[in-house]
Amino acid sequence: MSTSVANQLFVAYLGRPADSAWQASTGTLLDAMNNVPSAALQTAMYNAAIVDGRFFATDSTSSLVNKIFLNTFGFAASTFEQTAWSNLVTNGTVTTSGLAWTIFKSYLGATNVPATYQLPAQSKLIAAEAYTAGLLNNSAANLAYSQLGSAAATSGVTYLTGVTSQATAASASANVATTISTGAVTTGSTFTLTTGSNVASGTYIDGSRFLSGGTFVDTLNSSDTITGTSGTTDTLFVQASNLGVVTTTAPASISAIEVLTLENYGTAAYTLSLANGDALLKTINVNNSVSGGGTVSVSNNSAALTTLALSNDATAVSVASVSSAVAGTADTLAITLNAVTGAQGISFAGYETVNLTSIGTVANAIGAITDASLTTLNIFGAQQVTLTSANTNLVTVNAGTATGKVLFTTSAVSNIAITGGTAADTFTMTGTYTTADTINGGTGTDTLVLNTAELTGATTVQSNVSSI
Repeated sequence: MSTSVANQLFVAYLGRPADSAWQASTGTLLDAMNNVPSAALQTAMYNAAIVDGRFFATDSTSSLVNKIFLNTFGFAASTFEQTAWSNLVTNGTVTTSGLAWTIFKSYLGATNVPATYQLPAQSKLIAAEAYTAGLLNNSAANLAYSQLGSAAATSGVTYLTGVTSQATAASASANVATTISTGAVTTGSTFTLTTGSNVASGTYIDGSRFLSGGTFVDTLNSSDTITGTSGTTDTLFVQASNLGVVTTTAPASISAIEVLTLENYGTAAYTLSLANGDALLKTINVNNSVSGGGTVSVSNNSAALTTLALSNDATAVSVASVSSAVAGTADTLAITLNAVTGAQGISFAGYETVNLTSIGTVANAIGAITDASLTTLNIFGAQQVTLTSANTNLVTVNAGTATGKVLFTTSAVSNIAITGGTAADTFTMTGTYTTADTINGGTGTDTLVLNTAELTGATTVQSNVSSI
């Protein structure tokens, strides 16, 4: 079987050449009938791209298409291409994890594709093959290069980014020995945690990856000690069991970890304690591709936590921070929703302001926001979002810059000020509506639904701007 498929996958998913060991083993992973990567291999490459930081679980399909085009051709996808490929994912013709491979083969393998697409992709493959061949002669460089997120791997991205034509491919290939030598100066590590006790420390400046999980087991244990290094992107990546066999875990110590990513956590409730963590955690990503996911609860010990990104999620997510982490009256949390359709609640006690952005190719929906600390909710994004509130302290809901439809229901109506965006928003007030409440629908044709007990006759008021 052709080992060139390894570089085709690496170019499309990771934007860099394959290491020689991975290329040598790829043949055994291909579909024997068609000499193409199986669906499982495509999914593995997609997950590797997320761990490597090339893709994000929260990417909209349009954004993902754009990244794949940049990897493969060196230029961004047009609006038409982004829409066309997004539609294929939406209707189920192409999977998200298989999108990079499908795009690559569609443009490189077809006979009617313009040279403006074929030549850059072919040039990148030629340069990638030269790089991989060069790694065969430098075992130390190959070892460093094979580690996701390492400086050596990043040098491979830089190398391939500069290849956009036959001429640049020839130049890069001719100088590949020098490029590989330079890229191997700084080495790094990706740590795969086991089911036993682990003591793992980052070994390069930034971007260490600590991987936990697999198909059947969750390998993050209460006896683990995990230490990142100075920087901003050290990541604890937890892939819980796809079978939903997940245990409550409180690692003995977590320090210098800035990003927590929970992936495919299954159907059972998942509780992760970071009570023994330090104060550097900034971002929590939650992505579940398993239907009927269980509740996710994360205890947080970091005052630096400012970002929560949810994707492919149909479950309730709770982030409980210790009081010292959310002390004061000016704590802000940015929440991104992408394909969150389960209409389940999100809990984030202690934050006074939430900036919620709705993205993706399908409408997002979350359940009741009940956190008493929340006073201001700002809504952004181009995708429709449905949400409810029973919070009597929430006095400002501002979707003034949102272009997606906002469907907001509240039972806690007391001196609340609501501002709509440019779409046809709907604001439903199920509590006692008073003259102290103000609703500005924005520029769309909006709907205001009031408590029938407060009205005689009509229960719906439509207006571009409603202020009562």
